Amino acid sequence: MQQRPFILIHSPLLGPLTWQPVADSLRAQGYEALTPELIDRLDGDVPLWAQQVASVDLPDAGAILVGHSGAGALLPAIGERLDAQAYIFVDAALLFEPATRLEMMHAEDRDYGREFERFLTAGGHFPNWEDAQLRDIIPDGDLRQRLLADMRPRVLSFFTERIEVPAGWDAKPCAYIQLSDTYGFYADQAAARQWPVVRRSAHHFEMLTQPAAIADLLVQMRQRLDG
Repeated sequence: MQQRPFILIHSPLLGPLTWQPVADSLRAQGYEALTPELIDRLDGDVPLWAQQVASVDLPDAGAILVGHSGAGALLPAIGERLDAQAYIFVDAALLFEPATRLEMMHAEDRDYGREFERFLTAGGHFPNWEDAQLRDIIPDGDLRQRLLADMRPRVLSFFTERIEVPAGWDAKPCAYIQLSDTYGFYADQAAARQWPVVRRSAHHFEMLTQPAAIADLLVQMRQRLDG
């Protein structure tokens, strides 16, 4: 078994299903791959994001920390907690200064951010995907239903809590894999910081539909970061 496991962190809008096929592919190549579940409770005074970070309670110092989607904003704090060796962001948000998720959305796309804020303020929740919305990118009906069942819909308060980040977290080696056009905003930030960046013209859940290809990319990025 290879040293330094991959720790694959799912979006807090979903459960760990999104990374499980990739983890299986990595294990088939002889790598250790862990898919911890982010856990939070609405009762209590601890912010949800801090609960999610604390729920990744693993002894694997020096791991390669991988985050998808909204997990990217949590990766710096999780990395500090676990003493991660390196970070790989996969179609994920990047956070260098404390901010709310809604502020991040406004920065990505001001018009969409305003529309999304109005939707949440009116009592909306997200994600609120339906089967038809995912059919083109996830043709497998069973897999699509499993993803829908894995959703963790969130309301306004989730998107307005301020996420803290450790200063200088990106002094560790970092890389970025862009899967969909939406995350070009963050891939550009990664490229500007001279991180290794791979851009794919695919979709946000390619880890589910092409797990072997994404596993191979993670291994390649790991090798580049190991130098």
